Amino acid sequence: MTAQLIPDRPAPVRAARTKRPRKAYAAAFMYDAPGPRGRRNILIGTVLSCLAIAGLLGYGLWQFASHGQLAPERWAPFTEWPIWNYLLVGLLGTLEAAAIVAVLGGVLGVLLALGRISRLRPVRFLSGLYIEIARTVPVLLVIYLMLFGLPQLGINLPVLWKLVVPLTIANSAVFAEIVRAGILSLPAVSARRPSAWGCARARRCGSWCSRRPPATWRLLSSPSSSAS
Repeated sequence: MTAQLIPDRPAPVRAARTKRPRKAYAAAFMYDAPGPRGRRNILIGTVLSCLAIAGLLGYGLWQFASHGQLAPERWAPFTEWPIWNYLLVGLLGTLEAAAIVAVLGGVLGVLLALGRISRLRPVRFLSGLYIEIARTVPVLLVIYLMLFGLPQLGINLPVLWKLVVPLTIANSAVFAEIVRAGILSLPAVSARRPSAWGCARARRCGSWCSRRPPATWRLLSSPSSSAS
C-alpha cells in the first residue's frame, strides 16, 4: 500500500522460490565408493575369479569324462518317469515344509520379539532364554533328535513335522531378533506409538492397520535393515 502511494519507491519483488534438488540415493552408504584404481582392481579380480571357476568346472568335467561318469548309460535312469516322480515328491514335500515353517516361524517370531521387549521381567527372561538356546543349538542336531530320539520315547511324529518343528524353532528365534532390532531402531516417540506397529489403539495391538503398512514392517523390509 505504501509503495503505491510513493511513486519513486519501487515495489518489493519477491524472489522466486527454488526447489532444492533431491539427494540421489547413495548405494554406498555402507562403504566408500571405489576410485579408478579400486574399480580396476575389482574388474581384474572378477575376471580372474571367473576364469578360475571356469577352469575348475572344466577340470571337474574332464575328470568325470575320463572315469566314465558322463556315459549315457549312467544318466539313463533320469529319463524314466518313476525317478522323476520320486524327485518331484521330495520337491513338493520341501516346498510344503518351507511354507509351514515360514508361517509358524513368522508368527512365533513376532510373539517372541514382543516378549523380548516386554516390561514384565519373567516374560522378557523366558523369551530371551528361548531365543538364545534356539540360536545356539544346531538345527541338524534337533532334526536328528526328532528323527531318532523321540521315537525311542514313544513320540513319533509324521515325517513332515519332524522337519518342520526343528526349522520352526530355529527360524522363529532368528526372526524374533530381526523384529526386535527393527522395533528398537525406531525413534523413541515412534516406537511408543501404537501406529508404529500398525495398531489402531494401544488396547487393540492385535488388530493390524490395513490402510497403510506399519512403519516397523517398512523398516524391516528396507535394504538398510538387513545391513544393520
